[in-house]
Amino acid sequence: MKKWMLIILITGIILGLSLSLTLTPSGTFASSAIKVEIDGALYYFNPPPIIRDNRTLVPMRALFEALGAVVDWEPATQTAVGSRGGVVVRIPIGSTAPTVNSKEKSIDVPAQIIEGRTYIPLRFVGESLGDTVVWDSQARCIAVIRAEKAGEKKLRAPVVKYVAEDTGTRVNGRIPFALKLSDGRVRLYYADEGGIYSAVSADGLSFSTEGVRLAAGNGMERLVADPTVIRTADGSYRMYYKGAEGGGPPSEAKHRTFSAISRDGLNFTREGLIFDRTVITSVPDAIVLPDGRIRLYFVYFNQEERQFNNCIRSAVSTDGVNFKMEPGTRLGPGFVDPAVILLPDETYLMLSKYYSEFDRGATGPGRSGIYVFHSVDGLNFSEPVFVSDQGIDPCLLHLSENKYRVYYWVLQDMPTAIKSFVVQFDF
Repeated sequence: MKKWMLIILITGIILGLSLSLTLTPSGTFASSAIKVEIDGALYYFNPPPIIRDNRTLVPMRALFEALGAVVDWEPATQTAVGSRGGVVVRIPIGSTAPTVNSKEKSIDVPAQIIEGRTYIPLRFVGESLGDTVVWDSQARCIAVIRAEKAGEKKLRAPVVKYVAEDTGTRVNGRIPFALKLSDGRVRLYYADEGGIYSAVSADGLSFSTEGVRLAAGNGMERLVADPTVIRTADGSYRMYYKGAEGGGPPSEAKHRTFSAISRDGLNFTREGLIFDRTVITSVPDAIVLPDGRIRLYFVYFNQEERQFNNCIRSAVSTDGVNFKMEPGTRLGPGFVDPAVILLPDETYLMLSKYYSEFDRGATGPGRSGIYVFHSVDGLNFSEPVFVSDQGIDPCLLHLSENKYRVYYWVLQDMPTAIKSFVVQFDF
């Protein structure tokens, strides 16, 4: 009898230890038996994955970074955000309705905070980013094959097939921005004496002027220029523009970025500063991202942060007014005047003017001119490819396939005039 009692006691102890090792305090199964492979390599998470209601949940930041995504956390809404290759996944804590590029999806096990760590569903995240996710029940292993490994959305260096100058001038003025209207016409917003103007054209070549869109003001808006315009979700027009205390470079005239709103694209109401008044930014260019957010590219200048002088940075916003600066630079010293468009495959094309004299570290291409770049995520761009030595402040208008019209102006022209050329790229 004592022998049997000892056996039962030992068995109970073993079972107790087993349960304590395979169950977390919250009642979820621990991941000691779950393996995760990414592109064929075994990946170890710390803390490890857990299983809840037959779904594998993985620490948020570790998973997004392992899959090559940019990770963010929005504390106000308790939302985990990961973006890669033009895809943005937003997973609110406790919600079974996450979004992928603003489209609502359904999951049966939501993201959740466990012992102070944020866990998100592995399969949903991987498949939302375009990856292949396979569960091997015998090996207790989840295998993830990233989309990039299958050849999707790769960084490409554009090849300039040809450049053809359009004859004549488009309109007198400077610093153009071209917007394709819903009726097929092209509206040019541009700067001239006293403010920001517009002109409209049926063919993108012959323009009729429409008058002042935004008059110059006082103080920080004594000079207004560098317009860029997007369409908002409700059909309005939002303009971002440079305001300055006078003429001269950003460091002297204290360039800053402002916004204004309009229902018809003609009559604008000022909204105010985009960044704190101590932040010196110039030549903004805005695009609407696939998930509906707004990304603003701009020339950045800060005397205390010498590594960011005369380079291109970016900021992102969910409402188009309150922007969060994104880390790092998009293009290095010497590159200014960004012009960015979203391609049909949701990758990015940027034009930028390069000034060799601004590149004090001589890290750029050396030859001044307009260069083109490609990007998968709008943050990391390819090596520069020379396009033209004509003009400054380029803007892009898509014509057909890989053909674009580039509007620009020449500083030495008097009176200043906006001109254009057509370029075709191959990828």
